[in-house]
Amino acid sequence: MTLSRAFGILVARWRVFRKSLEVQPELVDKLVLASCCLNNLLRSDAAQPVMESERLPVQAFDNLDGIRRHPTKYASKVREKI
Repeated sequence: MTLSRAFGILVARWRVFRKSLEVQPELVDKLVLASCCLNNLLRSDAAQPVMESERLPVQAFDNLDGIRRHPTKYASKVREKI
């Protein structure tokens, strides 16, 4: 796999790579390596079938109506600062 293809996979999964990274240069290597590890972990978990006993009961999703679907103004400001 070429380096540009591998980075394209990371860009597709992690939005942080869609623009310039606003972190200290010494953290870039760690960020990319951590993203690669997380990507590999997610791929390996997705390949394993879910056991019937691990599935959530339908009732687990009954109370989702009260969950906020849009961030508060404060949360949006914090996200933008980060």
